[in-house]
Amino acid sequence: MRIGFLIAHEESPYAGTVRPFINWAKKLHREGYEAYVYLLNCGENIQRYFKNLGEINYFSVESLDKLLMLIKRSKVDVVLSDDLYVRLGYLNKIKTNLDVRTGVYVQILFGVHSIADVFDIGYLDSTEQLIYRFSRCLPFSLLKNYYVRLLRRQDIIIVNSFTTATFLQILYGLDNDGVVYPPVDMTIFKPYSNKTKNSILVYLGSRAGDTNLSLVYKIFRVLKSKNFKIFTLGNKKLSSIFVEKFGSSHLNDISDQELAKVYSMVSFTICPQKWETFGYVAAESIACGTPVIVFNVMGLGEIVREYGYGILVNNERYLIEVLLDIDKYEEIFQFTPYSKELKYSLDQSYAMLLKILL
Repeated sequence: MRIGFLIAHEESPYAGTVRPFINWAKKLHREGYEAYVYLLNCGENIQRYFKNLGEINYFSVESLDKLLMLIKRSKVDVVLSDDLYVRLGYLNKIKTNLDVRTGVYVQILFGVHSIADVFDIGYLDSTEQLIYRFSRCLPFSLLKNYYVRLLRRQDIIIVNSFTTATFLQILYGLDNDGVVYPPVDMTIFKPYSNKTKNSILVYLGSRAGDTNLSLVYKIFRVLKSKNFKIFTLGNKKLSSIFVEKFGSSHLNDISDQELAKVYSMVSFTICPQKWETFGYVAAESIACGTPVIVFNVMGLGEIVREYGYGILVNNERYLIEVLLDIDKYEEIFQFTPYSKELKYSLDQSYAMLLKILL
C-alpha cells in the first residue's frame, strides 16, 4: 500500500498539526510500506528537516499543478491531510482531478472559534484581533457549511480524540471512521533522568489566543513565591513577557530529544489551556514520566482521565490552590511512577491508522 501525506503552508516540523504525519510516515517506511510526504508552499525549516532526515520520500512544490503531477506519478492509494480550511481545499482538488482516495485527519474544527468563549485576544496584535472579532460576527452555520461539504467529499474521516469526535458529531453532524491519537515516539519521549526538585514546565499554547494571560500571571506569581525554576514552551510572544518579568527560561527551537530531557527533569508540566482537541505537550510529558496539571475539559482532560497520571482541576481557583500546595503533590507522584500502556504511542497510533486505511 502506498500512502501520501499532504503538508501545506507550514514552517516548523515540530508544529502539532504536522507531527502526526511525520511520525506516521517514518513508521510506515520502517515497516516496509511506501510513504510519501508532499510539502506544498512550506518554509525552509521544514524542508531542511526532511532533507536531513533522509529516510522518507518527500517532495517540495510551490503550485497545485505540480502537486497533482507528483501524486499521480507516485501512484499512491490514499492521500491524507488535516482539516485546516486551505488544506481541505487541496484535498478537494486532488479528489476532483485524480483517481485516488483522500482522507482527512480532523484536529482543528474550522469555525468553532466563532462560538467558543475560551480565547484571550487581549495580547494579540491588531490584525489578529481583527480576524477574531470578524469571525465572531459571522454566523457559525455559515462558517461550517462549506467545511462540512468538504469533509463529506473525503473517503475517510479520522479524528484525533474522542473530544474531537464529540464536537464533530454535535456541532457539524458528521460521523467518523475512527479515533487515532496523534503518535508520540516512545523511543524519544521516555524518562531520562531523576527529577530536579522545584522545577516546572509551563506550556503557553501554540495558537493565538488559546492561553489566558491573566491566569498565567497568577501561576507565575505562585511558582516564584515558592522559588520554582520555571521553563516555558510554546507561544514566543507570551514567553518574552515572562522571561523579562519572572526570569523564566524559554525552550526555543529545541529538538525532540532535548525537549524529552526537560520533561523528564521537571516535577510537573502545567497546561493551562481550556481549548485543546488533543494536547501533545501533556501526552509527551506523561510519556517522559512527568505528571501534568490540566483543566478537566477537552483533549487535555481526556488524556489525564484516560491514563490517570496528573491533576485535573475544574476551575482557576482550584488550579492556584494546587500550586500553593505543590510540595505535597510532588511527594505523591515521586512514589507513583507511570506504567500504563499509552494508546498514543507511535506503535499503537500507527496500528490504529493502518486498521482504518487498509
